[in-house]
Amino acid sequence: MDWQGQKLAEMLMQLLLVASAVAAFVVGYAMADFQLMLLVYAGGVVLTALVTVPNWPFFNRHPLKWLDAAEADRHPRPQVSAAPSTVGKKKAGKNKFHSAAKYLWATLLTPFGWTLLQKRLELDFRFCLALIRSMD
Repeated sequence: MDWQGQKLAEMLMQLLLVASAVAAFVVGYAMADFQLMLLVYAGGVVLTALVTVPNWPFFNRHPLKWLDAAEADRHPRPQVSAAPSTVGKKKAGKNKFHSAAKYLWATLLTPFGWTLLQKRLELDFRFCLALIRSMD
């Protein structure tokens, strides 16, 4: 599978999964049958796997041309050398942003998000307890 084939397979996978989810919802809603909805979606997942997983010929429309071993020996790979002045300056600015983002995440967002998660879990737990008590 070439690069364009991988992109096509990814696009087809997303399109088919969304289309099968919409079709499953419509069928399940129209027939008022949850099991039928799950079966339609499972069929869509199987269809998606059959279309995107095998290496079909239409995924190989743009094959890569590899160098022969003799040709590769004639053209050695270039050696990578770091430019000390330009790379260091850009990296330092990026590190400042990352340290500021980490500080912001650690001081403001994490405690707030954790508090919301704790409240949500507590509400879910209380709902489950009430549901169990109502069954008795």
